[in-house]
Order: sequence, then structure tokens, then C-alpha cells
Amino acid sequence: MKVLMLSTSYPRRKGDYAGNFIHELASALAADGVGVSVAAPADKGGGSFQVMDGVSVERFRYFWPSHLQGICYGGSIISNMRANPLLWLELPFFVLSYFYTALRLSAESDIIHAHWVLSGALAVAVKKVTGKPVVLTVHGSDLNARPGNRLASMAYSWIFNSSDLVIAVSNKLRDGILPLVKDRSKVLVVRNCVDLSKFKPEEKGRKDEGKTILFVGRLTRDKGVGYLVEAFGAVVGAHPDAKLVLAGDGPMKAELVKMAEEAGLESKVEFLGFVSHDMLPDLYRNAAVLVLPSLSEGFPLSLVEAMSCGLPAVATRVGGVPEAIVEGETGLLVEPGDVRGLSEALRRVLADGALRRRMSEAARGRVVSEFALSLAADRMVKAYDRVIKEAGP
Repeated sequence: MKVLMLSTSYPRRKGDYAGNFIHELASALAADGVGVSVAAPADKGGGSFQVMDGVSVERFRYFWPSHLQGICYGGSIISNMRANPLLWLELPFFVLSYFYTALRLSAESDIIHAHWVLSGALAVAVKKVTGKPVVLTVHGSDLNARPGNRLASMAYSWIFNSSDLVIAVSNKLRDGILPLVKDRSKVLVVRNCVDLSKFKPEEKGRKDEGKTILFVGRLTRDKGVGYLVEAFGAVVGAHPDAKLVLAGDGPMKAELVKMAEEAGLESKVEFLGFVSHDMLPDLYRNAAVLVLPSLSEGFPLSLVEAMSCGLPAVATRVGGVPEAIVEGETGLLVEPGDVRGLSEALRRVLADGALRRRMSEAARGRVVSEFALSLAADRMVKAYDRVIKEAGP
């Protein structure tokens, strides 16, 4: 079986966090004997071809001079274009180059697997030309960002119904897709999963992790980081030795730095900036609790990575988060935007070492049974087999 994956985000180098969960799935499939190739946009500096962990990756160039390419990476396509309206000039070239690359590479593939709705639209266009079946994975941000008008709903519905199989990364996301499809049986849930050999607890058990609260993700409003910094002020009142570590970057950084300074927390809030994916296991192992205060989510991989390392979590009850956290057993859930509830949950976890230890063990166990990368790869192969069989010769 040969699979062509289309993605607007894919690791540009070893340890790069951009689209890393897609690469981990692709490499797991390759290890199982599936032939996997990937078409992804180049970053600034041009395009290239490389083989990463058994996966053939072609990065297409879409603008000249290449150092001006800025539609992808560093943020979502939408956020990048909002920050720099001149990128709209690159969009037609991006779409044409993406389509041509996908069309060319599809000749050597049995099936096309697109990630995010934009890639799904291009995959469907390729299908109209070649007849190759299409699997589309919706990750959450693409559906959550859908404009609330009839035209957008019609476009999304056309893409979903033209795909042979639509995969949602959570049950909550599937519920948002179902009203837009005619055949409910073609919507399947396959959650994001993690490599258990990479994200694992310390062999000798969790050490005395102090009172470090860890956030991993983009510093954007939809991640709720403003509420987090506000809540952290109340946490410090009860735990003067608490520390907040923010691993990630984004448009809210300057505002968050100012918030911390005005609250007198600048010595207790550490901004790490973008962090290599290879550094994350140690960050998870050396924290007391992961915090995910998002206002919306698909199925956050950082949450499952942390749980796999035995790290309990405090997170908001949004998207697929409640499908990962068992309330009171592997973490605590709060309502989005609830500063008081967030601070109370964090204070509770920091104050109770026995609770942290119980949650740590339960969190790892839940990931092993439900979110192992090998399980996702097996489910995906079965999905491909189903689509190819139904598509016929």
C-alpha cells in the first residue's frame, strides 16, 4: 500500500514541533511497511526533497524569491495572513503549486490522506482528475475557524462529502462534522496518539518535581494564556514557591510579559519561546502539573504527551480534552475562561502530593491503553484498507 499525505505543516528539521504529530504517524506507518510520501509547503529558503524516518517528503516552493514564502509555519495560515495581508498575494501561487505537487505525486500512490480542510479541498480536486480515493483528517482548528455563513458550510460540506472517509480526532469534533455529511458512516474517530518509547516517565519514578506549572503551546488568545497568567497570581498567593513555565511563542507574548510584570510575577513566569519537540519529554518530567487553559481545541497532543510522561493536568472542558482526562483520576477539568476555577484547581494539585502521584500513575496507564501511536497506526491502516476496498479497481 502506498499513501500520499498532504499537510500544510510538517517538521522542517529534526525536533521541529510543526506538524510533528503527522510525521510520527507517517513514520509509524512506514515502520509497518506502508509506503508513505508527503507533500508539504517549503519554509523560507526554498523547497527540498528528503527522507525522514522512512518517509519521503517533498517540500514545494510556491513563491519567488523563496525567502518571502510566509503563508505557512510560525502560526496558522489564517493568523499568518492576518498578521501580514501581503501574503494574500502569495495565496494563488501556493494553491497552484500545492495542487500540482499533489497531482504529480498521486500517480505513485494508492490513496491520498489530507490533513486539515484546505489540504482536503486540494485532495478532492486531485481525486476529480485521477480517481484516487481520499481520506481527510480534521484536526479541530480548521473546523473551529469555519466562518459562520451558509457559503462556508456549503464548501465544507462539499469537501467532506467528496472525500471517501473523514477522520475526526475526537468525538466532539465528529459531532461538529456530522451535520455537514450525508453518510454518517464515513466519519470515523482516530485520536492523536504518542510514541510511548519517547514520552515516558523517569525509570526510577517521578522525582520531587517542586511546584512548576507547565504550559506547552502557542501564545494565542484561543489558548487561554491570558487567563492563565491572571490565575497564576492567585496560585502564588497560596504557593509562594510556585513557578509558571510557558513553552511556546506567539502574538500574545509581549502582552503576557507585561501582565506578569504588572502583577509583580516577572521572576516567577519563564518564557522559553519555541521549544524543540525533542526537549518536551524532559520538560514534562520536571514539572508538577501541565495546564491547558484553551478556549477551543480539537484533541491536544501536548496533553497526551504530558500524560504519557506521568504528568497530571489541569485543563479546560473543551473539544476532545474530556476524552483524554478522566476527572479526578488523571487530571482536573475547569470551565474555559474561569480564572477562579483554574487557580483553585492548580492550587489543589500543587498542595496534594499524594493526589499528584495517583494522577501520574493513572495518566500513564490511560495513554498506554488508549493513545499509543501503534494503536493509531493500526486504526489508520484499517481505514485505508476500507477505503481502497470500497473504491474498487
